[in-house]
Amino acid sequence: MSTLLTTLTSMAYCDQIPQFQKTDNVTQVFFTPMLLPQSHHGFAAVVIVVEVHVLLVTSTLLVFAIYSRYTLLGNQC
Repeated sequence: MSTLLTTLTSMAYCDQIPQFQKTDNVTQVFFTPMLLPQSHHGFAAVVIVVEVHVLLVTSTLLVFAIYSRYTLLGNQC
């Protein structure tokens, strides 16, 4: 089944090769106009969410470090 699928896929690929040999004129754009942000509410929201995340991860790490006595796998009480 794998051999049949590989053969059929390679045949389909070879049938489509002439489509990729077309030449045409192209236009390159090196600069695109961008809209300037009107307010900084979105940036402030992202900063607040990141700060809350860092605070929660830090507090979880501290609570784990303070209240855990056996932190290695296989240790028993």
